[in-house]
Amino acid sequence: MLARSQRLRNNRDILRVLKRGRFVRTPHLKIIILASRLPQLRAAAVISKKVDKRAVVRNRNRRRVIEVIRINLPHLKAGFDILVYIQSDLTSVTPGDLEVEIMHSLSKLGVS
Repeated sequence: MLARSQRLRNNRDILRVLKRGRFVRTPHLKIIILASRLPQLRAAAVISKKVDKRAVVRNRNRRRVIEVIRINLPHLKAGFDILVYIQSDLTSVTPGDLEVEIMHSLSKLGVS
Protein backbone atom coordinates (compact mmCIF):
# COMPACT_ATOMS: atom_id res chain seq x y z
CA MET A 1 0.00 0.00 0.00
CA LEU A 2 1.21 3.48 -0.80
CA ALA A 3 1.87 5.95 1.97
CA ARG A 4 -0.93 8.45 2.52
CA SER A 5 1.15 11.29 1.05
CA GLN A 6 1.66 9.24 -2.13
CA ARG A 7 -2.04 8.58 -2.74
CA LEU A 8 -4.16 10.65 -5.06
CA ARG A 9 -7.26 10.83 -2.90
CA ASN A 10 -9.30 13.97 -3.61
CA ASN A 11 -12.01 13.65 -6.23
CA ARG A 12 -11.06 17.16 -7.38
CA ASP A 13 -7.45 16.06 -8.01
CA ILE A 14 -8.54 12.93 -9.86
CA LEU A 15 -10.86 14.95 -12.11
CA ARG A 16 -8.04 17.44 -12.79
CA VAL A 17 -5.76 14.61 -13.93
CA LEU A 18 -8.56 13.18 -16.10
CA LYS A 19 -9.24 16.51 -17.81
CA ARG A 20 -5.72 17.87 -18.27
CA GLY A 21 -3.45 14.84 -18.28
CA ARG A 22 -1.64 12.99 -21.05
CA PHE A 23 -2.46 9.31 -21.46
CA VAL A 24 -1.40 6.01 -22.95
CA ARG A 25 -3.70 3.07 -23.58
CA THR A 26 -2.66 -0.53 -23.16
CA PRO A 27 -4.76 -3.69 -23.66
CA HIS A 28 -5.93 -3.58 -20.02
CA LEU A 29 -5.24 -0.07 -18.75
CA LYS A 30 -5.40 3.62 -19.51
CA ILE A 31 -2.61 5.45 -17.69
CA ILE A 32 -2.98 9.22 -17.31
CA ILE A 33 -0.29 11.52 -15.91
CA LEU A 34 -0.16 15.20 -15.04
CA ALA A 35 2.76 17.19 -13.68
CA SER A 36 2.14 18.60 -10.21
CA ARG A 37 3.92 21.11 -8.01
CA LEU A 38 4.27 18.65 -5.16
CA PRO A 39 7.68 17.15 -4.32
CA GLN A 40 6.38 13.56 -4.36
CA LEU A 41 4.64 11.33 -6.84
CA ARG A 42 0.97 10.56 -6.16
CA ALA A 43 -0.98 7.68 -7.68
CA ALA A 44 -4.48 6.22 -7.77
CA ALA A 45 -6.17 3.28 -9.49
CA VAL A 46 -9.77 3.49 -10.68
CA ILE A 47 -11.96 0.62 -11.83
CA SER A 48 -15.57 0.66 -12.97
CA LYS A 49 -18.34 -1.74 -12.05
CA LYS A 50 -18.56 -2.47 -15.78
CA VAL A 51 -15.33 -4.45 -15.45
CA ASP A 52 -16.76 -6.68 -12.72
CA LYS A 53 -19.72 -6.22 -10.43
CA ARG A 54 -17.99 -7.91 -7.48
CA ALA A 55 -16.14 -5.56 -5.14
CA VAL A 56 -13.68 -8.31 -4.23
CA VAL A 57 -12.48 -8.59 -7.83
CA ARG A 58 -12.33 -4.81 -8.34
CA ASN A 59 -10.34 -4.30 -5.12
CA ARG A 60 -7.92 -7.12 -6.01
CA ASN A 61 -7.26 -5.52 -9.40
CA ARG A 62 -6.76 -2.11 -7.80
CA ARG A 63 -4.35 -3.52 -5.19
CA ARG A 64 -2.29 -5.29 -7.86
CA VAL A 65 -1.81 -2.10 -9.86
CA ILE A 66 -0.95 0.01 -6.81
CA GLU A 67 1.56 -2.63 -5.65
CA VAL A 68 3.40 -2.46 -8.99
CA ILE A 69 3.64 1.32 -8.64
CA ARG A 70 4.78 1.04 -5.00
CA ILE A 71 7.54 -1.44 -5.81
CA ASN A 72 8.83 0.70 -8.69
CA LEU A 73 8.50 4.03 -6.87
CA PRO A 74 12.29 4.58 -6.58
CA HIS A 75 12.55 4.36 -10.39
CA LEU A 76 9.82 6.95 -11.04
CA LYS A 77 10.26 10.71 -11.22
CA ALA A 78 8.69 12.80 -8.47
CA GLY A 79 6.28 15.64 -9.15
CA PHE A 80 3.65 13.73 -11.12
CA ASP A 81 0.10 12.61 -10.47
CA ILE A 82 -0.61 9.18 -11.97
CA LEU A 83 -4.10 7.84 -12.54
CA VAL A 84 -4.41 4.22 -13.68
CA TYR A 85 -7.84 3.50 -15.14
CA ILE A 86 -8.35 -0.29 -15.21
CA GLN A 87 -10.43 -1.17 -18.27
CA SER A 88 -10.57 -4.96 -18.10
CA ASP A 89 -10.20 -7.71 -15.53
CA LEU A 90 -6.56 -8.41 -14.65
CA THR A 91 -7.00 -11.86 -13.09
CA SER A 92 -5.56 -13.60 -16.17
CA VAL A 93 -2.56 -11.23 -16.38
CA THR A 94 0.60 -12.44 -14.65
CA PRO A 95 2.29 -10.06 -12.19
CA GLY A 96 5.35 -9.79 -14.43
CA ASP A 97 3.29 -8.91 -17.49
CA LEU A 98 1.33 -6.33 -15.51
CA GLU A 99 4.54 -4.72 -14.29
CA VAL A 100 5.97 -4.60 -17.83
CA GLU A 101 2.74 -3.08 -19.15
CA ILE A 102 2.63 -0.35 -16.49
CA MET A 103 6.34 0.52 -16.52
CA HIS A 104 6.51 0.60 -20.32
CA SER A 105 3.55 2.98 -20.40
CA LEU A 106 5.07 5.22 -17.73
CA SER A 107 8.36 5.34 -19.61
CA LYS A 108 6.50 6.38 -22.78
CA LEU A 109 4.94 9.21 -20.77
CA GLY A 110 8.34 10.25 -19.38
CA VAL A 111 7.79 9.37 -15.73
CA SER A 112 10.42 6.65 -15.38
